[in-house]
Amino acid sequence: MLDQYAKFHFYPEEALTKEIKYPDFDAHALLHHEFKTEIHKIISEINVGYDIVQILEMLKRWWLFHINGEDIKYKPYAVK
Repeated sequence: MLDQYAKFHFYPEEALTKEIKYPDFDAHALLHHEFKTEIHKIISEINVGYDIVQILEMLKRWWLFHINGEDIKYKPYAVK
């Protein structure tokens, strides 16, 4: 489910940031790649007892750092 969310969220966001020529596009896309890598790690380890607290902490960090911190940075480029 997390991997589906990542595709649903990242694909249109990356298309938008590319279209508006967001100057930090490459760094932003790299953050997405790192998150997807972390999601795939969780999925591969879930059957061997991945700690739910670690998953929740990762999602919390993502929400606080990326969505509330990084995503807001391209708003001025999208709203003109």
